[in-house]
Parts: sequence; structure tokens; C-alpha cells
Amino acid sequence: MVSEGANSPGTMADDSAVGTIIWSNVNNAKIDDSSYADASITSATATHYLKATNFSFSIPTGATIDGITVDILKRGAGPPIKDPANDSEVKIVKADGSIGTTNKAIVTNWPTGTNERTDTYGSSTDLWDETWTAENINDTDFGVVISADRTIASEGNPDPKVDLITITINYTEAVIMPNPNKGTKSTKEIATITAEENIGEVLSLKPEGINGVKSTVLSKERVGLEL
Repeated sequence: MVSEGANSPGTMADDSAVGTIIWSNVNNAKIDDSSYADASITSATATHYLKATNFSFSIPTGATIDGITVDILKRGAGPPIKDPANDSEVKIVKADGSIGTTNKAIVTNWPTGTNERTDTYGSSTDLWDETWTAENINDTDFGVVISADRTIASEGNPDPKVDLITITINYTEAVIMPNPNKGTKSTKEIATITAEENIGEVLSLKPEGINGVKSTVLSKERVGLEL
């Protein structure tokens, strides 16, 4: 098993498929620089999806996808004291742009104050209950979404913030077995013969049992093998 990543998204977006709270500054989740994609949860509802796609994978054709790991660097609130934010949904985005059904949200509160934490979703053997090909992973629409909410409402509106989203792919490369009957196509002189007068100018034969030989070409002067 080999891996590619962790890759960062090339495209970030606010996706209104769920929730009512808008994410701002979405492109700040492309790199780890303490600049954040952020939202302010002003009611007992969830945010939109923060959608990350276009991860620029180059998984080789024919590889078997073994697992998908998503890492999200985030924090939950800033001063003054505010309620903690929580995961509402963390789901995979498939190559056709549709959202997967498996929700990997965790119950742990997002870190408060100015503290950051990286939460990991999936693993090197977790396919998120989907079937994948290398082409699916390499597609620009492949990615992940996250939505945040609040579980309590007592001190102040939580401000979920995301600094970076990355994905790592584990896969097994396809094994290509050499064909013993396939060689480099060429015509090689292997013998010189004296032709009988009754042999035609050219005679082509297909020998049996000779690996790599497609046909023979006989003339009055030489025998050739096409490999």
C-alpha cells in the first residue's frame, strides 16, 4: 500500500445544500496560515457546507483505493466567552459532485479561544462506504464537506473557523504481468537458406510453439521472424 497526500484543495465554496449560516472567506481554508474560513452561528441551526474540492490527485490508472483520510484544522470561538461549536456533518464529495451519505462528524467540541486542533476523519482503510476508482479520486469534483452547529445556547454565538482541509489517499498499485508471448515488434534475419526452384518468391508461415513469434517470412534468400 502506498499513499498520496496530504493534498490541499484547489477550490473552496459555501454550499447551501444544508443549514442556513453562510461561510465567509472560504479560500482561507486552502493553506495553514492562521487565516480562517469562518461562520457565526446566531441561532440553533447548522452552517452551510464548507466545501473543499479539486485536490489535484494523480492516482495511477488501475490502482485499488484502500482508504481516504481527511484532516481539518479548526477552532471554535474567540473572545468574549462563547458557546462551543460542534460538527454537524462531515461527508465525502464524489466525482459526480454528489454528497456521500456517510456522516463522519465527531461529538467533541471544537477547541475554544485561540486554540487550534486537527481532527481526523476516515483512515488508510476507510472508504466512507463508497466504491472508488483512481479516476474518481483524480476528478476535480472529488472532495469533502463540513457543516458546524451548536449543542448549547447559553453564553454567546459560536464562531466556527477552519484554517486548513487536506485529504490523503492510500492505494495499492495495479500489478501488470508481462505477456511471455509478446515481444518487440520487428523483423530480424535469423538464417540464410538456398531456395528450391519450386518455392515461390515469398511464403508466410505461422509457426507453433515459439514464444514471441507472430509469423515467418520465407523468400528465396532468407528466413525472417516477425517478433
